[in-house]
Amino acid sequence: MSLFTAGIDARAALVNIEGAISSRSFLLSTVTWYARQRLPDFLVQHAGEPALEHALARLRGLAGADEPLAPLLLRWLDEGRDVAALQDIQGFMWDEACGDGALQGHIYPDALGALRRWRAAGVRRYAFASGSAHWQAQFFRHCPEGDLSGLFGRHFDLAVGSKSAAASYRAIAASLDLPPHDICCFSDTPRELLAARSVGMSAVQVIRDATIPDERFLHIRSFDEVASLPIRYAAE
Repeated sequence: MSLFTAGIDARAALVNIEGAISSRSFLLSTVTWYARQRLPDFLVQHAGEPALEHALARLRGLAGADEPLAPLLLRWLDEGRDVAALQDIQGFMWDEACGDGALQGHIYPDALGALRRWRAAGVRRYAFASGSAHWQAQFFRHCPEGDLSGLFGRHFDLAVGSKSAAASYRAIAASLDLPPHDICCFSDTPRELLAARSVGMSAVQVIRDATIPDERFLHIRSFDEVASLPIRYAAE
């Protein structure tokens, strides 16, 4: 089917990082692995720092009163829990790792090319991820291709709500002062696309690695299939 027939005429792109423009396996095997190895020592070495203590206070509100935080946070990392304060702590660790040169971000070449084309064409570009907005900015500031942070006008994280909740996408559209139908959401995850589409956004599934195509959505296997302003598509 030709994607030109889908009636999509979006003027802004909201892209999911994990599994859409960056490798999910990279994030799990590199970013999460590093956080798991570093977390216990990091909590000790940075104890008393205001930003860390604020995040820890929020986490204590979610944990049992007497439950040691380090083992709990390690378990949540293993479970892939989307907890905003935990993501903030990972962001602090990412700052340290980038400063030391221990970690770099990752972006698929086709996604990088599309973001650059959209920027040149005036398409507004935003990211939505489980990682904190600060982490996202640092992730793209330290890539092998150089500083890519300027590719995004804004980063959204769990502070706006769950990635699978319709209210999150409604809040994003409102904060951008855009009607939802002007925004096209790209994700590999059907529940996120359903949430975006339920508020009036266009929704396109990005097929990467072992992603299973969901026929409820238009899907692309490369951002090379996506043109520029307004966002349109080549044949599927």
